[in-house]
Amino acid sequence: MAVYYVYLLLCADGSYYCGSTNDPEKRLQAHNAGRGAKYTRGRGPCTIAYLEEFSSKSEAMSREWHLKKLTHREREMLVNGSSGSRK
Repeated sequence: MAVYYVYLLLCADGSYYCGSTNDPEKRLQAHNAGRGAKYTRGRGPCTIAYLEEFSSKSEAMSREWHLKKLTHREREMLVNGSSGSRK
């Protein structure tokens, strides 16, 4: 059974990037090598600050969509374990 992940990267400039993948470590390497999203190029090195696991790609993509709607402060709260996410 495939597993999918939604992640928040913390970029070197303090910003967050949200994405989804089936291999978080490989995706992080791609971001840090400049082969990831255009947003993360020049903002590295990036680290995985938050990771959620899902059993389907559609669930992961839905959660990614919700996380992308969060403000920077709400993402910080989510990463730090506070209840800052919208439902």
